[in-house]
Amino acid sequence: PTHRVRLMDGRECIGTYSDIVVQLRDACGEPHETVAQFMRRHAAEVRVRNGVVLPDEDPEHFILTGARAGLWELDP
Repeated sequence: PTHRVRLMDGRECIGTYSDIVVQLRDACGEPHETVAQFMRRHAAEVRVRNGVVLPDEDPEHFILTGARAGLWELDP
């Protein structure tokens, strides 16, 4: 299924949960990072900054938890 995530700066990521994580990495990650490295780093940063524990091994749970925490909006 296709999903749509709206970032707080107005950018949108569209695709499967895995596609969206790739797009987030491309928008917010370091150029040399793999998707797995990005998810781990971003989850650690969010945990320190917001106290939210983002699952960092599964794109679907990463996106859904981030949306529930208000990091981005997920359109149904």
